[in-house]
Amino acid sequence: SVCSESCQPGTRKATRKGEPLCCFDCVPCAEGEVSNHTDSIECFKCPPEYWSNPSRDQCVLKKVEFLSYEETLGISLTTVSVFGAFFSTAVLAVFMYYRNTPIVKANNSELSFLLLFSLILCFLCSLLFIGQPLHLTCMLRHVVF
Repeated sequence: SVCSESCQPGTRKATRKGEPLCCFDCVPCAEGEVSNHTDSIECFKCPPEYWSNPSRDQCVLKKVEFLSYEETLGISLTTVSVFGAFFSTAVLAVFMYYRNTPIVKANNSELSFLLLFSLILCFLCSLLFIGQPLHLTCMLRHVVF
């Protein structure tokens, strides 16, 4: 007698403990894995540039998306980054102009200059992550992040 139905593609057989081998459960394949045969014993991983479809019976090519300067989020991020870098540059210019005054000297001017310059670079760094990466921007992303 048969106590289980056939497992459809996208699932694999999992035997039930303490029951005959003809009794099994059909377990769905995990994300990124597929089975394309009926009554498959195991699921197979998709290649790195592929992903499983919703029914888990085929590997489909991953769609690559990039944050664009035309999108609302890209425009917002660019605006905040440029404004922050501009504001930090203005503060740095004021510090440089008044660097010989007692109040700037009392605030450890060298450290303040370094921190402001670093802050400017941090604001500009986010611009590397917008748009499709080129070879140079891809390398810079790893360095700055």
